[in-house]
Amino acid sequence: MGNKTVAVIGAVNMDICGRPDKAPRMKDSNPGTVTFSPGGVGRNIAHNLCLLDIDVKFIAAIGDDVYGDSVYESCVRLGMDMHLSRRMSGGRTSSYLYVTDENGDMLVGVSDTDISASITPEYLKAHIKEINAADAVVIDANLTRETVAWIAENVTAPLYADPVSAAKAERLRPALSKLTAFKPNEFEAKSMTNETTSLFAAEALLREGVKKVFVRSGIRYDYLLEDKGSPFLSELVKYHISGQLKVAPEH
Repeated sequence: MGNKTVAVIGAVNMDICGRPDKAPRMKDSNPGTVTFSPGGVGRNIAHNLCLLDIDVKFIAAIGDDVYGDSVYESCVRLGMDMHLSRRMSGGRTSSYLYVTDENGDMLVGVSDTDISASITPEYLKAHIKEINAADAVVIDANLTRETVAWIAENVTAPLYADPVSAAKAERLRPALSKLTAFKPNEFEAKSMTNETTSLFAAEALLREGVKKVFVRSGIRYDYLLEDKGSPFLSELVKYHISGQLKVAPEH
């Protein structure tokens, strides 16, 4: 039997980090270090799947600028199949700029991910047969709500999602009833459900139709809840678990 294939549809960024050598002086130039590295939630998921020897088809919008060339080549070197990604002539590759203090704690960040809106329903429609041939499809909330809704209606492979941030998580609402698994952190889960605890938020997401919900706090998963009709922890979901899980009682 060959490797499993996962289609990941989401964002790839150039992450740009500025870290001063000493306590930062506001409204002034600070000596320090500036680093560049490929990032983006979709790309990071695709990267980890490649490390697990899973065949990955990555679908993202990438500009034809110097950042785009760099992140594209990085993805290819990691072993991702990039032939479904969209290179945008004149497009500005998604980037994330952030500045930390001298200890590495973030002070401020600026996210420029507008190019992800170029992954449209019309673009995906031309490739839907190949997407549905995958063993699983993973999406992130850098996609537009319109694209998420189209994916929910047209993708027949098991569907997984990462909400990216509390601000973007609402974009995934049209897909909740179709999700095999959903991985919000505690803030994203509470924001989407207006609940006061991670457990209540996970239960509310199950009521929306999600089959399995993982609620993360920091690097640890606090809760895993699942619909009674689904098998406990599919092989793919196991790959994504780190840390301790509290399996909620039957309800």
